[in-house]
Amino acid sequence: MRSGLASSAAATASSIARSGWQRYRRGTRAGDGTQENRTQPDCFCAARTAAESEFGALIEPLDMTLDSAERVATEAWEAIRKGKRESFPRGKERFFVKVQRLFPQLVDRSVGAQARAEKTIAALDSLRRV
Repeated sequence: MRSGLASSAAATASSIARSGWQRYRRGTRAGDGTQENRTQPDCFCAARTAAESEFGALIEPLDMTLDSAERVATEAWEAIRKGKRESFPRGKERFFVKVQRLFPQLVDRSVGAQARAEKTIAALDSLRRV
């Protein structure tokens, strides 16, 4: 589990599976002119939507960045329009993705420490009570 948070295990597994599926499709569809694009908000970036209430207690302890759904959609569409194979959020999340690719253990330790922090545990406990 990359994020260290039990509540995100399914999301992490889904993200990894989707990434692998998209790489597979890129290879098998490359000859027919089909273009695959992977747009991925990072684990600490989310769109500001009604679903925010389901994880709102984690925003501050995990230092999450929330963008408007419009911004997320605009950036994803721009990446598709420009023919980019991948698109990641701007700012610290983009840097985080690059570091994660080069030094996954460093990121795992950092995120694990953040997950074990008292503020994070308290936030998770408050979400479980709801």
